[in-house]
Amino acid sequence: MRENAFRFVLKKIIEIIASLGVLAALTFFMLKALPGGPFDEDLALNPVVKEKLLEHWQVESSWSSQAFSYL
Repeated sequence: MRENAFRFVLKKIIEIIASLGVLAALTFFMLKALPGGPFDEDLALNPVVKEKLLEHWQVESSWSSQAFSYL
């Protein structure tokens, strides 16, 4: 009886982790599909400052590295 309960709890934990992973991946790719960037609205932003912000937040890096960092 205890073994069945342990398997049930372990199965549910694995399902929760998998669900959260899928949800995080869907959220990431949906946000990447939106047009624009995080600093597009700031028209008064100095180009040098904007470049430093993009570099700091790794906006210009590849999707795979951004997804890994996000997850």
